Amino acid sequence: MSGYDFSAFTVQPWNVSTTDVYFGSPNGIPTLFGRGSQVGGGVDVQDYGFVDLDYVDWAPEIYDGWSPSKQVEMIPGHSYVVQILDGDYYQYAKVYCQSVSNDLVVLNWAYQEALGNPELSLSEEDRNDDG
Repeated sequence: MSGYDFSAFTVQPWNVSTTDVYFGSPNGIPTLFGRGSQVGGGVDVQDYGFVDLDYVDWAPEIYDGWSPSKQVEMIPGHSYVVQILDGDYYQYAKVYCQSVSNDLVVLNWAYQEALGNPELSLSEEDRNDDG
């Protein structure tokens, strides 16, 4: 199993304390895992369905629709939202599953670096940037 730390932009082992989410295939089902024991604590995950990553603009409310088991099945073409408790604030990320097998997942993702900001869309300036 391998994990990812969004704030450090790095792949790392699943069991490192700074890992936000990790990937595994229990019983042959490719799965994205969060952290913690209850919704609102640790790292929460939510399946947004067959939605292109560009159209995932906002993270849901703190207790609205997050997976109680802290895990979601990885399905190609699905987008996912991640809620990360960072001290007194939440941070958010969005993930798109390009392809998946029992051994490998290919993802696109974006991370909101501003503490407490659930907005996940590009700014108008960034959308119009040709650089």
